[in-house]
Amino acid sequence: MSACLALEFPIKVAYMGPVGTFTQKAVIKHFGKSVISIPVKDVFNTIENKKYNYGVVPLENSTEGIVNNTLDSFIYSKLKICGEVILPIHQNLMIGKKNINKNIEKIYSHQQSFAQCRNWLNNNYPIAKRILVSSNAEASKIVKTESKSAAIAGDIAASYYSLKIIAKNIEDRINNYTRFLILSDKDVGPTGDDKTLLMLSIKNKIGSFYLLIEPFYRYKIEILRIINRPAPETNGVWNYIFFIEIKGHRKSKLLEKILKEVDMRGAEIKILGSYPEQLIRENKSNEE
Repeated sequence: MSACLALEFPIKVAYMGPVGTFTQKAVIKHFGKSVISIPVKDVFNTIENKKYNYGVVPLENSTEGIVNNTLDSFIYSKLKICGEVILPIHQNLMIGKKNINKNIEKIYSHQQSFAQCRNWLNNNYPIAKRILVSSNAEASKIVKTESKSAAIAGDIAASYYSLKIIAKNIEDRINNYTRFLILSDKDVGPTGDDKTLLMLSIKNKIGSFYLLIEPFYRYKIEILRIINRPAPETNGVWNYIFFIEIKGHRKSKLLEKILKEVDMRGAEIKILGSYPEQLIRENKSNEE
């Protein structure tokens, strides 16, 4: 599909850079190798300015939870979610060509990767200094030219930065996944197996949260997850925005009826998008 589309017009996909990150790997998994993937600093702003067709951002990791910055960006963005990618995450310890003796005094990585490999690091490199950087790709870039250091990153980073993997799959949990969202300025139609992400807010008072979710339970709509984030300061202190992911498509008559009820109860509703649900395949230790 990717090759056929590339013949008609080049699909350009923005992702949080630099190159060699798990997000770039998610781009390739979803769109194929023929897509033009571009690393950027602000995916939301890039797509809103119509510089590229789609954007890909991380939403949550099965070990470390939600990426708060992604959810907060939706508060001010008009972009729609048009798909999701669930990627098995395998962390590797890798070194550059200058580290001939594999002597490791410093380990660089993103805070999420350190958290996912905490026990392994405690058992294998308890003395090595752990240095936080903005991405695993940045860690790989540093290690490429620095001796006595190592990076924690995915195999895609080892390929881009010519690093040697000295320990594979060092994540503490075998079933370690990250879910990514595909962003666009367009909606996608129903497929029959969809999910919808809503952003809801209501004045903070007794029973207000119940008013938000009661119609979903009454009409037997499955709620997959509920996440709360602090509302913008203009809404006052201790007010929250609720991100609610549910089964079903926004264009279904039942969901339209439910949202109308929630609206009549005084809630502010923002539909972030409906998109096909991707199921998790059983993770295998050799899957990359």
